[in-house]
Amino acid sequence: MKILHCNLSNFYIDGFNYQENILPKIHFKNGHDVKIVASTETYIDGKLDYVKPSKYFTDEGIEVIRLPYRKYLPHFLMKKIRHYKGLKEILHDFRPDVIMFHGAQAFELFTVCKYKKNNPHVKLYVDNHSYDDNSGKNFFSKYILHRIFYKNILKMNLKYIDKILCVTLEAKDFLLKNYKIPEDKLEFYPLGGIVIDEKTKYQYRKEIRKELNLSDEHIVMCHSGKLNKKKRTYELIKNFSRVKDERFRLIIIGIFHEDVKEKVYPLIEKDSRIIYLGWKKSEDLIKYIAASDLYVQPGTQSVTMQNALCAGTPVLFYNYKSHRIFMKGNAFMINDYDDMEKIFRIISKNPDILKDMSKKAYKIAKEMLDYEKLARRILK
Repeated sequence: MKILHCNLSNFYIDGFNYQENILPKIHFKNGHDVKIVASTETYIDGKLDYVKPSKYFTDEGIEVIRLPYRKYLPHFLMKKIRHYKGLKEILHDFRPDVIMFHGAQAFELFTVCKYKKNNPHVKLYVDNHSYDDNSGKNFFSKYILHRIFYKNILKMNLKYIDKILCVTLEAKDFLLKNYKIPEDKLEFYPLGGIVIDEKTKYQYRKEIRKELNLSDEHIVMCHSGKLNKKKRTYELIKNFSRVKDERFRLIIIGIFHEDVKEKVYPLIEKDSRIIYLGWKKSEDLIKYIAASDLYVQPGTQSVTMQNALCAGTPVLFYNYKSHRIFMKGNAFMINDYDDMEKIFRIISKNPDILKDMSKKAYKIAKEMLDYEKLARRILK
């Protein structure tokens, strides 16, 4: 089967463990003919940037084609319109049986939907990652882009789309509220992860704890990401430092943005139990998470939380609607950032609670988050 993954509504970062990286890998591993079409938008050294249009192959052997924006308007507008050169030709030459269009906000939906119209046997899925916390944050974005431009593109092409897959419940609500999409056209399709078996988890735990000079007696927490104000790293460190348990360690992985750097660094320097490791490759990040007893995500939603559950690591997260469905004895949920201190004190008194939560993390990962299952869904 020929499968085309279109990453034209947002950035595409090579070598990461995001959905748009993992799904093509699994399809390719399972013997399908896979191609990735992407924008020139990416992250370099943790910062949003642009690369030149190009063709190349991933480490697994999947061809990636980065397409240029058309130039009838300035770049700052074209990156919002998302109209590219070359997609029509790729569809004509590759002739995919399945198209996964990552992100519901792009002019190029016209192109893929025209292909589907002429080839009705093709399965076309569009997913949506936009919700109130990451989209429509100003008048132009909310009322011009989402409620007029993107909305009309999506609704004009809706009859050619088999399903719109919403990666969070908030993403589903966003389309219902701003785009007025019929609910029966929407499906919850969570961001997932690669489930790490318990033997591999133990190997990672042994390897990383040796590297950091930590024993099995240490209670290790991990926090990571693009560390801006919304990640609530400052609030995490503040609450962590209030609980004076010498067994506690907090590993922080990522690059601090300017909006938090000055507040956070002094707190890290004051607490010797905090280990700041800077940026790590995604395959290394998974090892640190698997070696930890708790993954802490008090801020905005991130796929790393799902990756943690797939590594059998319990999680602490904020009370978002989409988080509640993962709350099955494998997680702590906070309504206020100072709730973290209370949870850390509970763990300090009874660290064995995390072992039972680890088993339950694996259970929900296998039921809901396994990318092998999610990859099969879009072949139906």
